[in-house]
Amino acid sequence: MDTKAAPRSTNPEAELAEQQKALKETQDAIAKLTRSASGTEATIAALQAKIASVQQALAGYDTRSKAMTKQLNEYQDKISQKTRIAETVLKDDKDKLDRKIQQFQDGLDAQLATLETACAEAGEAAAAAAEANAQATQKQFEFEAKKKSAGDVQALLDGVASLLDQANKAETQGEYVTLYGLAKIARTLIDTIKVDDTDTLTQALRTLQDDAEAARDNATGLRQDAMSAAAHVAAEKAAYEAAQAGRTANLLKALNTPEP
Repeated sequence: MDTKAAPRSTNPEAELAEQQKALKETQDAIAKLTRSASGTEATIAALQAKIASVQQALAGYDTRSKAMTKQLNEYQDKISQKTRIAETVLKDDKDKLDRKIQQFQDGLDAQLATLETACAEAGEAAAAAAEANAQATQKQFEFEAKKKSAGDVQALLDGVASLLDQANKAETQGEYVTLYGLAKIARTLIDTIKVDDTDTLTQALRTLQDDAEAARDNATGLRQDAMSAAAHVAAEKAAYEAAQAGRTANLLKALNTPEP
């Protein structure tokens, strides 16, 4: 069987460019698919981790939940039984004891409300302190920036001087388009420059310095407030936890203490 040879290219340069372009497109497509695959792999890994975390928490829970449900039902029956026995003996004293129990619970609820209020106030104090710290930092930055403003102005003037030197050369060489561009740039730059007299700069520095000191003092005070609020939370938390820990003993003591 006759086999015909592939026709030779009459323009190898064009064919090379076309093949290089095709290769580049293929490489770009492969790189894009690789990035997509990497992103998909990361997403899959994150999802697998989430699923594993839940599965770990649920390991053996079906059996455990059935046992706990049985235990819960048994305890509810026993509580009802004990309550009926006690009510039969106590009779008219039941209402008085219920009032004591409610008063005791109201006290615990009040402690919890106090703790929650303290936490909220501490959060507000911490936020206020953080904002004050940021303001103090900004005010100090503004003062420091003004202190070196003379150097900044000189740097801008030096920039204008450099542009003017270039403009002089362009003018000498008859490059008037370049001369015009340099003059426009120099004009734009010099319009941003303002040289304060000594009195104006002195007043500005003193005002910024006073503002920075006031902001610093305010931040210090608010940090102290935040620390005090945090300490208050710690004290209220300790008191509430102690009340919770001694709840049974304290309630029984209250119930068994005769009313005056």
